[in-house]
Amino acid sequence: TPLHVNFDKEKGETTNFGSLLEMYKNDTTGEQVQMIRLNPGETFPTDELAEGGEELFIYDGSLRIMDEEYVQWGWIRFPPGPPMDKRKTLVAGEQGACVYRKTGHLTEKAMAMEKIQ
Repeated sequence: TPLHVNFDKEKGETTNFGSLLEMYKNDTTGEQVQMIRLNPGETFPTDELAEGGEELFIYDGSLRIMDEEYVQWGWIRFPPGPPMDKRKTLVAGEQGACVYRKTGHLTEKAMAMEKIQ
């Protein structure tokens, strides 16, 4: 059967920055996929998942890192490990942002497992 993802704003867990919908988690590799909606001007939270590297696909709205803006269909990749300075400045644009977030797939463990398959 085909995979269907519902992008309705009402779905997911309400947070202080917007909402978060857990979409996929692989306990073996550590890979995790989320859909995050950020309210306008909110800082994209940094958590332990980001430390293992992350990729962000902007489905709607925009994200800003310092003076650089990433708009709809933009893609941002943060490799694992420090420095996290730029990552900590990630903010939603004037219309907010809907972001597809993938983490855990860039760690050495996950990359090694992927090569085996």
